[in-house]
Amino acid sequence: MRVADYHGQGRVSFATVAVLHETLNLVRTSLVVQTTGEPVVLRDLTPGRLAVAGMGALLVKLMGLGQIDPAECDTLAALLR
Repeated sequence: MRVADYHGQGRVSFATVAVLHETLNLVRTSLVVQTTGEPVVLRDLTPGRLAVAGMGALLVKLMGLGQIDPAECDTLAALLR
């Protein structure tokens, strides 16, 4: 996944903006953290520097999200490259 933020990036697809918006909501609810510091706006997100944390880790475990076939996430991951 992308290891740079979106500052200086030209146009971003609507699908990518939608995924970034949902990701920012996860960060704001402390289910996911960004290891480079807290993002303020969508352009501050760095997908490759996100980690599940706290209650997010518990949800991953309880929902069995670690069992998802990585191939099923390829379309979503492609939006964050």
